[in-house]
Amino acid sequence: MELAPTVVPAAARGATDAAEKVRELSVALLARYVERCAGSLERILPSLVPTLVSAMGRGSADEPSEEIRFARATLVGDVCANTKNPNVLASFADELCDVMRETSRDAFHDVKKATHRAVQAFVEGLASDFEKRMSFDENDAAVAEKTSVALFKNAAALCASVLPDARHRHSQVRLSCLRAVSSLVPFLTVTEMEELVTPGLWFMCADRTPGVRFELHRSLTKWIVESNANARVPNDGRDSTRVEEANAEATATSDDVRCALPLAPCLLPMLLTGVADETDANALAAAASVEAGSPSTWWPLRPWSCMLFGRRRRAAPPEGRSSSAVFTIGTARAGASAAAELSATSDICDGLNS
Repeated sequence: MELAPTVVPAAARGATDAAEKVRELSVALLARYVERCAGSLERILPSLVPTLVSAMGRGSADEPSEEIRFARATLVGDVCANTKNPNVLASFADELCDVMRETSRDAFHDVKKATHRAVQAFVEGLASDFEKRMSFDENDAAVAEKTSVALFKNAAALCASVLPDARHRHSQVRLSCLRAVSSLVPFLTVTEMEELVTPGLWFMCADRTPGVRFELHRSLTKWIVESNANARVPNDGRDSTRVEEANAEATATSDDVRCALPLAPCLLPMLLTGVADETDANALAAAASVEAGSPSTWWPLRPWSCMLFGRRRRAAPPEGRSSSAVFTIGTARAGASAAAELSATSDICDGLNS
């Protein structure tokens, strides 16, 4: 511990050495010091973070070894997880986000998953004292405001960098990408959800892996119900335009429907595709999520949902299913079939007109 401020700068220089073995040993040594110095990394971060930026950040040389790239990405996550002081982590937020955005472009699937874990650790490290925003202690409130500003400032850029992994061929990469996005959602504005997250995840509604679709439905439900539209973004002058836009969106939402409606228009259609999922367990879970909404929450969307699915006669439910769940699944599948027929008819008419 006492030698860390002296040893770490020397070891960090080896991270960019020309010899592969030196780079490998350097990253391994840094990882051990980060683990041993957990909770007091403020002594070594001033020398460690610039090394990470020079070795992994924008404009850095390509590392040919997949193992070293994986170890570096894991080291970034360890730094975020072991920096127990959110104020210290916020001081290096921009540099760490730059590194994570670069590592997210790596083609190696293990590096991608390590980057996703680093994003989650980054958010958890900064949001650990988020409840102190309402604290009466002025020092705690100042720290919480600084950390929350760092989150709101970098959330959109991080989300944009990891979202392409939602199309990765490995299902585990797609799942870890979804978890990383989910950790960032509370710090995105409604506009960013509509223009960034929804288009980036829409095709996941038809993912070939049932487990991925199930996690997507769970995440959508959480995002809708735990909407962040009521939150106010703290303003320290560094990102005033985005702060004002976020606060304007929150203010524009009426008090009587502010609970879930800000994100429901863009996310509810994706959740309703889960009601028509070909896997019965997924369909039932999605139907239960839709039904869990209170009447006051979903009432403003009722005309839209009626036009989409229409009114259907209730059928006797099979054994083990509630009548409401069967009704919801049946109408969703009927609506999806009708939409497909309408699309085919439109294509035929366009062909005849041309």
